[in-house]
Amino acid sequence: MAAISHKVVDRGIPFVIEKPAGVDVPQLQAIADAAHRAKVPATVPFVQRNAPVETWLRQAGDIVYERLSFVAGPPGRYRRNGSPWMLDPPRSGGGCLTNLGPHFVDLALRHIGASVDVTHKRSVVGDGSVPWGQILRHLRNVKYDDALSLEYEYRWHPQDLDEPEVGFRRSAQHLRSLLAECDADTSGRTVGVAL
Repeated sequence: MAAISHKVVDRGIPFVIEKPAGVDVPQLQAIADAAHRAKVPATVPFVQRNAPVETWLRQAGDIVYERLSFVAGPPGRYRRNGSPWMLDPPRSGGGCLTNLGPHFVDLALRHIGASVDVTHKRSVVGDGSVPWGQILRHLRNVKYDDALSLEYEYRWHPQDLDEPEVGFRRSAQHLRSLLAECDADTSGRTVGVAL
């Protein structure tokens, strides 16, 4: 993922990156430094922020002691779901703890009052600061013709998002219009897009 991140930064494309962005701190710092130098917005999806657990904890009052644990299933689930690389530390950076642990370190830092930079809470297609038009044009230019997958994490952020039936439909409509613009730009005519 680190190599891909640098390619995206070199092209000036803002991005959200999943784990493992790198297998150690120097790799992660290199990505952050490159993005900062290039003034390319880069972020990670801390999906536990404002999720039910954090909401419940805030309702309980001031936190004076905190112990976080998260049961995500046995390690064998990575083999079963087609991600055996997650159990290979040189490739994953450390396995399940590296995969899930950052969410809870992030929550603990927020709970003890550490400064955490949050620049945008929601990234719904069409509402956020991600330049979808630029991303889609680039994918067209490199002849990418495979799947485009979207997530709508309403379960974790119901207070920030429209009902899925509304929000996901709106996001899909926005993407359809951007894809139609891309097709018109590249072919000189508008082409129907199935989404």
